[in-house]
Amino acid sequence: MNGASTAGNLDYKNFRKFTYFKYLITESDVEELHLALVETNVCSEPLVKHLSYMQDHLEYVDNALIYRYSNGPLEGTNNRIKVHKRNGYGYTRFNNFRLRILLTKTIKTKHPIIIR
Repeated sequence: MNGASTAGNLDYKNFRKFTYFKYLITESDVEELHLALVETNVCSEPLVKHLSYMQDHLEYVDNALIYRYSNGPLEGTNNRIKVHKRNGYGYTRFNNFRLRILLTKTIKTKHPIIIR
């Protein structure tokens, strides 16, 4: 899938905020900027490598622009659990450890929290 075939499907009228841009930009402008960076040789070798990877996986890049899903909240939860695991070394019971995580993150569970 090349950039020319997806350019017709991109939105060129509605400006919105993208993660790596400080200003509002359209999806077609992002695509044009990507193609301009690939065609010119002003990029460093690692950047060219990443841009060629993006070019190879352009369908997934388009999906990331269309669907606004992020695994950021999940990664934050995993990080918080790991911090509790490091700080809570020595919990005598797993239920206490689990309860501490659930209380700090206020996670809703399917089963009631049972303290023994």
